[in-house]
Amino acid sequence: MRIVIATPLYPPDTADLALYTKDLAQRLSASHTITIILYGTLPEDISGVQFICVDKHKPTLLRIFLYIKALAKAVQKSDILYAQNGPSVELPVGIIARFFKIPLITHRGDLKAHQKTQKSFFLRLLKDFSESCSLEVITKTPPTKPEVLPFQPKPQEKLLDYERKWKEHVDTLEALFKKYGPTK
Repeated sequence: MRIVIATPLYPPDTADLALYTKDLAQRLSASHTITIILYGTLPEDISGVQFICVDKHKPTLLRIFLYIKALAKAVQKSDILYAQNGPSVELPVGIIARFFKIPLITHRGDLKAHQKTQKSFFLRLLKDFSESCSLEVITKTPPTKPEVLPFQPKPQEKLLDYERKWKEHVDTLEALFKKYGPTK
């Protein structure tokens, strides 16, 4: 399946959402064609994953226009649009999902962005618009990877739990992709 991941953050950004997106793309790229559209210029590479970057230092309206343009081009050759929450992504994915009628699944994984959105009428409108265009809104996120420290025993139980929760998360997404993706 051909999946476009729309995200505001991706490594070298260090926020949890950036790390989640990279980990997810690595896991999905084994069995899917992945394109990531992000705000940034030098994303950390993943073998077999295509990156489309929009410079986050451009003026806001131009940046959003360029993101919409990049997203429009990418979804024409895709089966599913998977979007991370955040105001800079919510408007573009909502517009593109409606215009191109591509299945949109939204992941509300950035808690700080979500909390900021709840305090602003305009940002709530953007979120509500993008979520109204979404077939599903995912709110569960696997935990961050446990830290492995030198000269300390490896936290085997925490690492196993981390991998188990990631497997559950990917299995959930795979079921949604199958449900809403092409029926060929």
